[in-house]
Amino acid sequence: MEEGAVVRKVSVKRIAMFFLWLVVAIVGLIVGLVMLAAVADIVHWHGIRRGFIDDPSMNVYPTPLSDTSLAAAQGITTMTASGCSIDLPWPNVRVLRGRFAELPDARGLSFEDPATTTDEAGIFRETFSGSEFQSNYDFLAAQLNFNPDELPVLPWGHRHQRQIVFAVDKSTMMPTDNHEPIYSVTLGNVRGFQLGKVNRADGFLELRMFDPKDRQFRVRILSGNSHVPWTQPEINFIVHSMRCDDAAYGAARHAWELELHQQR
Repeated sequence: MEEGAVVRKVSVKRIAMFFLWLVVAIVGLIVGLVMLAAVADIVHWHGIRRGFIDDPSMNVYPTPLSDTSLAAAQGITTMTASGCSIDLPWPNVRVLRGRFAELPDARGLSFEDPATTTDEAGIFRETFSGSEFQSNYDFLAAQLNFNPDELPVLPWGHRHQRQIVFAVDKSTMMPTDNHEPIYSVTLGNVRGFQLGKVNRADGFLELRMFDPKDRQFRVRILSGNSHVPWTQPEINFIVHSMRCDDAAYGAARHAWELELHQQR
């Protein structure tokens, strides 16, 4: 009986050791797979990070606009959307649906309705608690001033998520592959940024300006098939004229937000 008890005891110990080693092996396998996945994430992230750092357009930062002179108006054409208006310093401009303008020389521009622009700073505050951005102007300024060297080495954590938003947004905002400049602009009642330069016959540039109540004016400038370059004083005239009627804008913004709510 004693010999049988000893045998059973040894067998139980062997079984216990087998299951212990099995558990250790499984845990080790899981840890190994997790580590391999982590290494793969790091390698993949470093490729992405290096792509941002090596992209010349990511190292373009806003500089103050040196020429703030205004063109002499030959006449005035006003474009209005939801109570917000811009003036063009020419008569006989063809305006389509209040949003698109074609000059007699075939140059053109588009004016996005300010009442339907996205509150990007608000979305960022909801996504990342503790965000310091209280205006869309400040949020856009942070994006355009973002330095890819600030991207963290490891692809995890709250800071990584914030920084990758800035990197992706800046890379998509650059107007062309020619790494054109970004100008910080303050004219009249508005401030913001001009993405791209004038004096190019094939030119395209974008204006993203904000009034004192953080209402955004987005204007895209095109030379189109005219091959007639815009001048900086012409652009400045448009920027200087930007304005909003509070009541009309407020009603349009409320209607747009109500429509968005009903679509959800």
